[in-house]
Amino acid sequence: MLSCVIATLFIALNLPLEEVERDHTLSMEFVTPHTKWAKPYVRRCKVLYFTSGRDTHAREIVELMQRFPIDADAVYWTVIVDTPKWQWHGGEAGLERINRLVKNRYDCYVFNQIPISNLPEGVRREILDAVRDGAGILFLGRGGEDVLKEEEKIVSSFLPEGSHGYRIGKGRGVKLQAPPSIPYRFGWEVEYDYWQEEFGRAVIWAAGMEVRDSRS
Repeated sequence: MLSCVIATLFIALNLPLEEVERDHTLSMEFVTPHTKWAKPYVRRCKVLYFTSGRDTHAREIVELMQRFPIDADAVYWTVIVDTPKWQWHGGEAGLERINRLVKNRYDCYVFNQIPISNLPEGVRREILDAVRDGAGILFLGRGGEDVLKEEEKIVSSFLPEGSHGYRIGKGRGVKLQAPPSIPYRFGWEVEYDYWQEEFGRAVIWAAGMEVRDSRS
């Protein structure tokens, strides 16, 4: 599937900041078959994307950017080579980069099968403060139990079937199924394309950017 275009990220304990920035570059150079589900749209959505550097996880946000008006920055949770230990890619430089990124204003924070608790407490606080102030947060597959409260659930016809929406202060949260594991077969890309449509719709809703029908 997409694994043919993705290299697993293995890291040293600490890397120079310039190398860390380069490793997190989201290139649109390699274009896969896709449907432009919401291109153009009323405005662009700025996303901070946290994910594992393994498998196709790092590619999911690039696939989303092909289909939706998304401007994203990525942050990779990766394994230290020859050890069972994981850390934010780049070590100290990676954490420095994260601390700098969260000072920016994002419309939505996405965690792809990674718990927010992996982040330092101060970074978590900045993200959740931004969400309570009106940004969105989306958890793919797992995580979010400490953020998304059952009593704050919201029902919305805009959200994909099987997902759950939540109120978090002035902002919104979403829990969505993980990216599908699709064996290679004729037509696999159509199934993946539809999942990407659900992913994009969840991000747009979490960010509060869904288009409301004004017709009476």
